Amino acid sequence: MRRVAEMGTRLGTGFRRAAPWSLIVALLLVASAACGDDDEDVATTPAPAQPAATQAAAEAEREPEGTLTVIAGFGSERFLLRTATGEAALSVIAEPLVWWDWETDTPTNGAILESFESSENADGSVDWTFKIKPGIKFHKGYGEVTAEDVKFTLTEFLKEGSVNANTSILTTFFGKDPDNIVVVDDLTLTIHQPQPMNPIEVFRVMSPDDGGRTLRPFSKAYFEQVGEDEFARNPVYAGPYEFVSQVPGVSMTVRAVEDHYRVTPGYEEIVYLNVQDDSTRVAMLRTGEVDIAQVPARLVGELEAAGIRIAIAQNAVEPFIAFGGLYPTRPNYDPSLPWAGDDPMSERSIQVRRALSLAVDRQAIVDKILFGYGEPGVLSFSFIRPGMPWWNDDWTPDPYDPEQAKQLMTDAGYPDCFDIKIWLINGQVYGPDIGEAVAQMWEANLGCNVIRNQADYRPGLRSMLFDRTTGDEGGWTWSFEGGPIVRPTRYACLHGGPTFATLTHTELPYFDVLCEQLNKETDIERQIQLERELGNEIYRSYPTIPIASLHLTQGVGPNVGTWDQVSPRRGPLSYLEFVYPE
Repeated sequence: MRRVAEMGTRLGTGFRRAAPWSLIVALLLVASAACGDDDEDVATTPAPAQPAATQAAAEAEREPEGTLTVIAGFGSERFLLRTATGEAALSVIAEPLVWWDWETDTPTNGAILESFESSENADGSVDWTFKIKPGIKFHKGYGEVTAEDVKFTLTEFLKEGSVNANTSILTTFFGKDPDNIVVVDDLTLTIHQPQPMNPIEVFRVMSPDDGGRTLRPFSKAYFEQVGEDEFARNPVYAGPYEFVSQVPGVSMTVRAVEDHYRVTPGYEEIVYLNVQDDSTRVAMLRTGEVDIAQVPARLVGELEAAGIRIAIAQNAVEPFIAFGGLYPTRPNYDPSLPWAGDDPMSERSIQVRRALSLAVDRQAIVDKILFGYGEPGVLSFSFIRPGMPWWNDDWTPDPYDPEQAKQLMTDAGYPDCFDIKIWLINGQVYGPDIGEAVAQMWEANLGCNVIRNQADYRPGLRSMLFDRTTGDEGGWTWSFEGGPIVRPTRYACLHGGPTFATLTHTELPYFDVLCEQLNKETDIERQIQLERELGNEIYRSYPTIPIASLHLTQGVGPNVGTWDQVSPRRGPLSYLEFVYPE
C-alpha cells in the first residue's frame, strides 16, 4: 500500500510554532549563498525535500477499492478556486502547489512544486524562482501541469467577485500585477513580490494546510476551452481524485486517479452527500449508508450503543456570537446600532457588548448543548486555549453575571435592552442551538426583544460579510461556528477584521494596525508578541462573544479501516485520500 510515511505519523493535537524564514534554513541545514553588489542582498532557499517515501515511486501493494460515503458541506457547488466557499471535494480533486511539514510548520516539495529560490532586494521586495515537478498530470487527459497553468491560476484571483478568503494574500504576493509573474519555460516561473510578507503564511495558502481554498493549479487549456461556468461545474485539476458528477444540493462523486504521483488513495470513489438533519445522519451511519459524518454530542451515546466508532477532534470549532455592522469606516455605517454607536471603540459601545456577553451562561451551553465536549470560550479567532505561545494568562472566560450585565446595560442608557436580530445558520451542527440559547438568556436577563432568522449562510449572511453591509441589514448578530485556522495571524487577520481582507466579521481599527505588521513579520518571537497584543485588544473590546472551544465529534462506520490524519489541525473531512478500507 502506497502511503506517505511521515504523513501517517500521528502528530497529536499539539500546536506548532510557525518558523521564521531564517529558521527554515537552519532546520534543514541549508547553507545560504550571498552574492551581488551593494544594492542587493541575495539569499537562496531551496524548498525542503520530502523523504523518498512520499514520492510516487513508493511501492503500491493494493489498488483503490470500494466507495467511501461521507456527509459534507456543499458551499456554492462551484469548483472554482477564486469563489471557493467550502466545497469539501476541492481538497481531494485539486492538488496544492506545496505540501506541508506539520512538525516544523514549514512548506515542503511534496506536492507540485519541486523547488523554490528567493532573493531579497535592498528595497524589501523579493524575487522568487519556482520550479515545477515534471510529469504531474491534469485529469481527463488535459496534459501536464506547467508554469503557465500556475500563473493563470494565480492571476484568476484578480477577477472581480473573487470571494475566496485567501484572495488578498495571494494577489498581494505578486503585487496584483500579472507582469510580475514571468513564465521562463514549461516548468519554471519567476515571481516578483513587491513588498515584504510573512513567507510562512504566503506558502501556507499554497498548501493543504488551509483546506480546499488554497492555491491549487488548474488547466488553463481546459478553462479557456470550456469557459468559467462550465469549468466551475465540471473542473479539471491534478489531485488524487477527479470530479465525476454532481446532483445539485444532493450529492457529488469523485473517482481515484490511476497512478497519481503523490499517493494511491484507499477508495475507488468518494461520494459526498448533503444531509443537514442530525437524526438522518445518525440513521445513515447506523445502517451503513454513510461512512463518516459529523454528529452532535447529544447523539454520541446512541451511536456508541450501536457500535459506531466516534472520532474526536480537539478544539476543532469555536462558536461565537458576532455583532453585525462594526464597519466604522464604511460610508453607510449605522451609529444607531447600540453595540456600535458613533465610535465602536468608545467606552459606551464596548460596555453594551460586554453586557451582552456577561448575560450568557457559557458553562450551561457547554454542559447542556455540547454535552461536555468543550470548554467555555475566551477569545475568538484562533487563540485556541491556554498553553499556546501567544496566550496571556490574564485572559479568562467572562463569568455568568446577569446582575452586572443588567447594570451595565442600564448605565449605557438601555435599562430595558433593545431589539436584537440574530441569524441562526442552517446546516451548522451547534450554531442554531447555541444562538437560540443565547437569545433566551438575553431575553430573560436583560429584557431584550430578540428577533430570530433561521437561514442559510450562503448567499445572504456571507454576502453581508463580503460587502460589509451595514444599516438595517447589518444590524444583525449571528451565531457562528468558526474553525480555528492554525494561529491568530491566520484567523484574526483573515476574518477577524482588517479592512484589506476579503471577508471579515468586523473592522475595528486595531485589526488593520496589527495585522499589517503581522502579515510582514518574519521573526517568530515578534510575531508571537504581536499576536498577544492583538489578543489583548480583542479581549477588551468584544468584537464577538466567544462561547466555547468545541471538541468536534464524528461517527465513523465499519467500512473505514484506518485514517491517517496527516495534520493535527484540520477538520473531519480533510485528507480523505488517506482513508483506507478495512
